[in-house]
Amino acid sequence: MPTMDYQSWYNKRVKMYSGIVKIAKEKIQQVLKSEAIEFPLIQGRVKSLQSFSKKIERKKYDKPEEMTDLAGVRVVCYVPSDVKVVSDLVEAKFNVDWEKSVDKYEELIKKGKMGYRGRNYIVTFREGSVSDKQYSRFKDVTFEIQVRTLLDFSWGEIQHDRNYKTAEELPKDSNIPRRYETLSASLETLDNEFDRLSKETQQYAKPIPVKIRKGNLDIPVSPLSLREFLTFNFSDIPGFRPYFVSVDNVLDELSSMGIKTIYDLNHILPKGFKRKYKSVSRSKDLVTFSAIIRDVLIIHNPIKYFMEAWKEHYNTFDYHCWKVYNKFNVDRTDFPPEEKLGFDEGSDDD
Repeated sequence: MPTMDYQSWYNKRVKMYSGIVKIAKEKIQQVLKSEAIEFPLIQGRVKSLQSFSKKIERKKYDKPEEMTDLAGVRVVCYVPSDVKVVSDLVEAKFNVDWEKSVDKYEELIKKGKMGYRGRNYIVTFREGSVSDKQYSRFKDVTFEIQVRTLLDFSWGEIQHDRNYKTAEELPKDSNIPRRYETLSASLETLDNEFDRLSKETQQYAKPIPVKIRKGNLDIPVSPLSLREFLTFNFSDIPGFRPYFVSVDNVLDELSSMGIKTIYDLNHILPKGFKRKYKSVSRSKDLVTFSAIIRDVLIIHNPIKYFMEAWKEHYNTFDYHCWKVYNKFNVDRTDFPPEEKLGFDEGSDDD
């Protein structure tokens, strides 16, 4: 494709890619806010025509559509544990192309090297996650979502701009690349130490985590209080995923069941709940905050749940649900018909 065709192709689509960036940023910000996750920065960009053309030539693409990162969103987190939480949300809210996505940290570990440690996802929008008009316009158009820590972001910007882009100009015997790698190792150590300090400090500095750890549960239900309570008590359950499917639905269902405080929620936990729940859970299961709360409410009072709280918020009850309800001897006589629940039959061998 001649260079002028690059420009023509780019000019016809740059507005569309700008729209993708805008919507993706808004969606991610909304999700992080609803999940009570703090973050310092979200960036979005569409490659410039010059950058686009250079990459086409460097990578020798057969057609421009093969470039998966023409549009990109970057989520910068404070510490590595936040990267894990945000990454789980990206995987839950977008269609991920796993063949083209990369966990740079895992790559570095395999190679025994140091460097950029972010997670780069190649994604598309999920149907139903945006308006029908937006979905029909952006369907199957890929874009990139990067997730990295604040320290890694700083190092990456400097290293990429001042090393990667000028690598060909460096003398062959230059020790600059090695010094960048050494610096990266130091930053990784700092990142991990900040993560540990953050968790330790949080036990003393933030009132909600402190109260929960001390057993003072007279705390109003909110996304933050639910996140802290569930993570503190159930994060070691196999398949635990630290996010809500829909925090608004969870809050509505809790309210409908008369659950106003964390004490109320803790009070209706069945005897031996965690032990029994762990016994039927596997690492492949999706044990989200939403799933745990839903299961507690159903085990506590299935008739009231389906009459007053469910409101068909969920229409897929998977195999894990049925294992849980069987373990707790839940009477399913008054459950809605399985076809209405969207019962997804499976097995532990799937």
